[in-house]
Amino acid sequence: EGEAVAIAGSSDFSYDYMAYGDGMLFVATSNSIEAFDIDTLKSIGKVTGSFNYYHPVQYNKGYVICNGNIFRVNKNSENVLEKVGDFPIGGDNFCWSQGAFVGDYFYVTATNNIYCVDYKINPVVYSYSFDPDSSASFITGQVCYDEKTGYLYWASYQQNNLYAISINKDGSFDASSYTSTDIGQKSVCAPVVYNNRIYVAGQSGVITVIN
Repeated sequence: EGEAVAIAGSSDFSYDYMAYGDGMLFVATSNSIEAFDIDTLKSIGKVTGSFNYYHPVQYNKGYVICNGNIFRVNKNSENVLEKVGDFPIGGDNFCWSQGAFVGDYFYVTATNNIYCVDYKINPVVYSYSFDPDSSASFITGQVCYDEKTGYLYWASYQQNNLYAISINKDGSFDASSYTSTDIGQKSVCAPVVYNNRIYVAGQSGVITVIN
């Protein structure tokens, strides 16, 4: 039988997310991100803000990103989570968005844009607008990067589409490679690439497989 050893998360309707890094557990709620020591589960720092109800939190090499907000992690400082630059990224609207770390950059989608961000200082280095003529307000999901092909993949909740674009050696987007296809269902899940196929789970309860 489990024992509650730390109080964390939301007491109301919300999706709470966790990430681990450098001996710390980060818990993101709709209005806060709190860091806990992984061994003692004692709180060692907290920031408050508006992080939405659908707000995956990610950790990478000393940085935490959640809902377009970037924080530098200082484990032995009074300010464990220190804001990096202006946020949210690109001043955009993030919902269910979880990005991919590729080299020194972080790739994440929001509304009708995919951003390439130097997450250590938080400027948008490159951006690409997909379906810019669409009147739909996109909700996009998790970004997947395939090292073999150099492509980024992500899905859409409103448009039932899977999108793909490759990145150049400097991290910029190769606009000529952009493509999309109808997968017949809404999805905010991260696509999985294996053996020259792309697998996407969605709201219809099926897995779409694309060659």
